[in-house]
Amino acid sequence: MLDHLPFVSRARRVALLGALLLSACQFSDIPGFQQPQLPIDTTAPRAPQDILAWLRDSSTSVRSLAFDDTVWSDLEPLGAVIGNRRVVVLGEQSGGDGTTLQAKARLVRFLHERLGFDVLVFEGGWYDLRVANEQLRTGASTSASLRRALPAPWRTSAELEPLLRWLETRARSTRPLQLAGLDPRFTSPSGSLTSELPGPALETYLRRYGSRLPDDASWPAVRTALDEVAVAGERHLRVDSVARPAFDAGLQQLRAETNRLVNVAPEPEAAYWRGLVSALQVRELWTARIAAGQRDTAEVLRQDEMAEALVTLVQAIHRDRRIIVWTSSSLARRSSVGVTSPGGTAVSLGALGFGETARAILGDDAVYAIAFLAGSGTYGPFPTSVAVRPLVRPTPESWDGLFLSAGRPNAFLHLRRPITLDNAWLYQRRVSRALGYQQYSASWPAFFDGFFFTSDMTPINTTTAGATR
Repeated sequence: MLDHLPFVSRARRVALLGALLLSACQFSDIPGFQQPQLPIDTTAPRAPQDILAWLRDSSTSVRSLAFDDTVWSDLEPLGAVIGNRRVVVLGEQSGGDGTTLQAKARLVRFLHERLGFDVLVFEGGWYDLRVANEQLRTGASTSASLRRALPAPWRTSAELEPLLRWLETRARSTRPLQLAGLDPRFTSPSGSLTSELPGPALETYLRRYGSRLPDDASWPAVRTALDEVAVAGERHLRVDSVARPAFDAGLQQLRAETNRLVNVAPEPEAAYWRGLVSALQVRELWTARIAAGQRDTAEVLRQDEMAEALVTLVQAIHRDRRIIVWTSSSLARRSSVGVTSPGGTAVSLGALGFGETARAILGDDAVYAIAFLAGSGTYGPFPTSVAVRPLVRPTPESWDGLFLSAGRPNAFLHLRRPITLDNAWLYQRRVSRALGYQQYSASWPAFFDGFFFTSDMTPINTTTAGATR
């Protein structure tokens, strides 16, 4: 089933198969969610007023979303349920959620300053974020370089300005918050990586540890093609048909050589460059499938590679550090099965999100995923549209509606609790708009570890800082 990826190791294929099998399990079969000994009926109806009372008692009111508010008492309950987990994944409903970006920014600061998370991984380019991290660390650039590494709309979000300026300051402190990316594609604007080309950087790495590959007659052409796709950035240039055979062969040579250097170079360095070559191979396959109109299978490749990237970051590059992942809720989810429309029609969520696959490999108890909900307001704009969209008032019995009725402007709820007579209703199927503001019905503790609710959603405010070179 996975033999179409010849460069994926046998161990990796086994892990991916395990992830697929896990996604096929029933909710009650997932480790940690076995039914308790007492026969508790999770489908029994409960009066709305009882649910609201439970929600008010069991959720935590979040006092502030302001980035500069460092009185952490309102977020301490979140820290308690995260416990010693290595990875916290922060989702978002869509790409146009200004209020959610503010909340996520404050959560990043809390996780770093209070809980000791020292790596922030964006759903941005594997290479792009490394360049941005190095530029911030050495003082070669400002937070604008970080903006350029991020995909739109994060790149132009004014809501992220306090976070990005703080990251710039932290980068040159005694305890920096390291930055990294997951995407095998290049996510910077076209032309912005002109002076930070991956070809020379990769060649420097190879020569440092005695590789003779840069002396091969084929290397200059491979390096040129590599630099061209990097400079093209988010345009996702495909290597032209004349150079493609030599480039593909060169990537295979690079794969073998970076695999060999795992036994020579320090583990974090070797793992990074091996990951870059893997990303480049996947990127080439991705562009080929996009060109052929096979967007669904292209996205499968991308999600699988991002899962591999996260595992590499956790297990090899930042082995002793705690990691924050900044992505969408659709990709942060811990399951893909059991979602329906409000009327009960089965819904496909598409490609397996990287969060689900990585969790299957890292271990269920290593990852804590937070989805965001909103009561009302507007959201947008998006890279493909300047429109700002209204968020209609949720139905009272939905998760969004329950939070809104609970009367707290902002709140956090830990979802994955042991089932008791008091909270059995929590595992009932219920509508929420956690995934792209679509009204989906599911038993949501199977999909996320916690919900973060904001009553009023505001659209992203855009800035031109860092948008171009």
